[in-house]
Order: sequence, then C-alpha cells, then structure tokens
Amino acid sequence: MDTVIVLRAEGTVFRVPKSILAAGSSVFQSMFEFPQPAPGSEAAMAEETIDGNPVVRLHDSAKEVEAFLGAILDSSYFMPPPKAVDFHELLGILRLSHKYDVKYLFQRAIEHLETIYPIALYELDAIDKHRITGYDETEVAFDLTTILVLHEVGATWLLPYAYYNAAETCAEGLLSSGPWSQLSPDMQCTFIHLLALQLMGTERLYHALTSPSKCTTSDACDLTKFRFLATGDRRNRLDQSPLWYKSREALTASQTVRPVLCIFQCRVL
Repeated sequence: MDTVIVLRAEGTVFRVPKSILAAGSSVFQSMFEFPQPAPGSEAAMAEETIDGNPVVRLHDSAKEVEAFLGAILDSSYFMPPPKAVDFHELLGILRLSHKYDVKYLFQRAIEHLETIYPIALYELDAIDKHRITGYDETEVAFDLTTILVLHEVGATWLLPYAYYNAAETCAEGLLSSGPWSQLSPDMQCTFIHLLALQLMGTERLYHALTSPSKCTTSDACDLTKFRFLATGDRRNRLDQSPLWYKSREALTASQTVRPVLCIFQCRVL
C-alpha cells in the first residue's frame, strides 16, 4: 500500500502519494530517502503529522502548489500546446517544476511560453496569445511577472521577446506597474535603456514608411507624425512595435497603410 505525504503550503494541506511525487521529482525522491526518526523518539514526537502522516512545509503559494500537483497527478490537467492554459497556473508550474526538478513539466511549460514569447523572427506570425487565458498583452505587469520567473528558472532564451514586449508600453505604465519594484536595479536600468531604443526604432521606421515623395508640405507632415508618435497608445498603434513590420500582417497592409497615413497627415495641417 502506497504511503501518503502531506504537503502544507500557506494554510492549505495536500495529501499526495509518496511514490507519484518521488517518480516525477528528484528533489522529493531525495527528501523521502532521508532516514526517518524512530517511532516514539523525541524527534518523532516533535514532527508534525496529520492523521499519522508526516507533514512537509513548502515555502510556496498554495495556488502554485495546487496547479503543480494537479499537473503531476492528472495527465489531462496540463496538456502541451495547442491546448489552452491559465497564465498564472502556467508560471506557477514552470517555477515549481524547476524548483523540484520535474523535467517533463518544465519542458511543457516552456513550450507554452514559446507560443507567446518567440525566439525567432519567422515565429512572429505563429504567436497565439488567446490560448493563454488570463493573459493581457496590453498590461505590462504580465510581461514583468514572466520576466522575473524566467530569470529565476534560467530560461534566458525567452527573455529577449519578453523584454521587447514589455518595452512597448509607455514609461509611466512601466514604472507604475506592481512588479516593477520587484525588479533588480540592473533589470530596471535595462528597461529604461530599452524604452529609449524602442522609441528611436519606432521613429525611424515610421519616418521611412510614411514619407510621401510628392508631399509639398514635408515639414508639416513631419510635425504631425511626431505628434502622432507622442500619443503612446499601444492599443491603437501598431507602429509602436518595430517587429510588427516583419509580420505577415504588415506585409499585407503595406500597400494601403502608407498612402492613407500620408494623406491623413497632410490633410490635418
């Protein structure tokens, strides 16, 4: 008969078969191999138990542990892409699968994140953020939270696009975001630098793609363009994302976007 271990996270307890945890996690396997105190000994009397089962305290959030154990105990709970997954559960499973060395869950979590944080330009058109429920690409807090976890688990190959995506927001939104204070000083400096690079890249691309050759009031058009750039509304501004110009959507729109913008700018003034 399989023995049970009780895991306590915050105020929640989870009863889990030892054999299942040990089979998937080298950390738990090593933990269970530690010599146990002899029954009736002082150490055994001091050990916390529930219904005679030893209790292991985990210094993790109860919600993360619940998602992590659900993924281990139920094979259908956390399926590979293209199955949908909750954003917060995904990060919790990624963090704990790394912490407790559950390799197959770690790899599966990485595969999900690669669908929203691509590592190659040709993958831009394959981004499918709608499968990650609870994720809002217009809220920089989601990207900052992901960046913190990626640094923690060493998944550095996903960081470039995560930083890029977060840097698309305005400075005010970045600095007022909850996770901002959790970033190290070096990470905060990196973001400030990225914001400047993003703005410069946007201005160069916007100028190159919206300069009409026959416009008789080029100075006025330039002034209007700079006013437009200053709006900082990322929800309505595809040009704020320089990589957008590499996407299939941009190539399709290129024949109509440029003349419409140029005509609009000249008419405004």
